[in-house]
Amino acid sequence: KPGGGNCLKFILGVFALSPKKAFTLAEVLITLGIIGVVAAITIPGLITAYRNHVVATRLASFYSKINNTMKLSEEAENGEVATWKTVPSDVEGQKEWVRQYISPYLKCHEDTKTFPGYLLITIFDGTQFLVTGVDWRFYPYGYNRRRNKVGRDYFYFEFVPNGCTKFSESCKKLKGNYVMPYMYNYDKFTHDEMVRNCKGETLHGVGGGAYCTVLIQQNGWKIPSDYPHKL
Repeated sequence: KPGGGNCLKFILGVFALSPKKAFTLAEVLITLGIIGVVAAITIPGLITAYRNHVVATRLASFYSKINNTMKLSEEAENGEVATWKTVPSDVEGQKEWVRQYISPYLKCHEDTKTFPGYLLITIFDGTQFLVTGVDWRFYPYGYNRRRNKVGRDYFYFEFVPNGCTKFSESCKKLKGNYVMPYMYNYDKFTHDEMVRNCKGETLHGVGGGAYCTVLIQQNGWKIPSDYPHKL
C-alpha cells in the first residue's frame, strides 16, 4: 500500500534501542565515597540516639513495673509496704524476701551465678536489678562484669518503704512510689551539681554517679542533652 513503508519505518524507529551512556569507574568510586562519608557521619549519631532511647525507655519501664508490682503485693496479701520485713543483707534472706513480696507479682527469676554474693533478679524483658538492702541497681542491658559503670551500664534506685523519711521533701511529694531514683539530699542539689555527680563527683554526701537516674527522670525519662556519659 502507498505510504506503508514510511509507517513501518516509524514503528521500527519507536521500538529501536538507542545506545545508553554507562557510568565510568571514576564516577562509581566517587559516588561510593560520598555514600561512605555520609554513612560515617550519620550512623554513629543514629546508634547513639537508639541506645539513648532504649536505656531511657527501660528505666521508665522498670520504675513503673516495680512500683506496680509492690502495689499488687500490698493488695494481694502482704499489707502496706511500710510493714514489710527489712530486706536482708545476705543472699538467702534476700531470696526469701523476693519470693514473698516480688516474684508472685512480677515475671522474673533469680540469678546468683552471674553476680556472686548478691541477688540479681532477671525480668522477663531481659533487664536485671540487684537487690542490696535499700540501694538497688538497675541494669538496662543486664549485668556485664566487663561493662559495669554507673550512669552507663547500671543506675541507682532506692527502696523507700517508709515514705521517703530519709529523703527530701521532693521525694515525699511522690506518694505511692516505693522504689525511687536515688535522690538523697535532693533539695541541696542544683542541676549542674546533679550533672557533676552523675559524671562521678561526690557532692553533698552523695557518691559519684548516684544522681544519673534522677537526671533522666527529670527530663521526662529521656536522656538530657547535657548527660555526661555516652550510653
